[in-house]
Amino acid sequence: VDFYYSKEELPAFYHYYSHCRLLLISSREAYEFLKNNGCPLNIRHLALSLPDQYRIEHDVLDNKKYDMILMGRQNAVLYDWMKKYAERHPDFTYVERKDMVDFEYVASTGESVGICKGHEDMIRLLEMCRVGMYSTPSMDVESNRTRGLNQVTPRFLEYIACGCHVAMRYPLNPDTDYYELPKFGPSIESYEMFENYIDNARHTLPDMEMYTAYLEKHYTSRRVDELREILIENNIK
Repeated sequence: VDFYYSKEELPAFYHYYSHCRLLLISSREAYEFLKNNGCPLNIRHLALSLPDQYRIEHDVLDNKKYDMILMGRQNAVLYDWMKKYAERHPDFTYVERKDMVDFEYVASTGESVGICKGHEDMIRLLEMCRVGMYSTPSMDVESNRTRGLNQVTPRFLEYIACGCHVAMRYPLNPDTDYYELPKFGPSIESYEMFENYIDNARHTLPDMEMYTAYLEKHYTSRRVDELREILIENNIK
């Protein structure tokens, strides 16, 4: 379950899942929130993962053509800083979606980078860029869509698998701790921090040995092993 309930909604959540012998919670933050609020259900944490087909098995740094890619929903704070950076650094190149109809991605230089209609297209685009921008779902968002919870999404893992530096905004919580986000960079808190991070990321290569070792903990095959252990522990065949 991708859990995004408020404390007031917990009775309804408990009712919906009361028939389940075992409930797997994808977010460590949500799992600890439930435990701290006396959840009566049999819950375990089983984190989101990266499919093994995207295992780092080739040099993903060979085709880095653009400085940054804006993939998916953007954090407004990071986006404003990126636009400011682009104005101050004319040689900075970035890729973003042109429109919602044909999902064409276009570089700031004006050239078409390609159509993104599926996951393989997305991976190809990410592998062409040095830096990705990433934030957890509730960061800098006023809406109540995620109830203030900040689960780390697979997009972060996809950036790592594609050899990207990651310019991030995130809170410190059990999920960002589980995924070790501080290991890859700080939560950027000012334009000056953003500028310094991008300056460095444009001209240095990520530590692919560290990236490779890190992802070994987060491939789907690893989650399958964890799931087997959970099922054995709960005597579920």
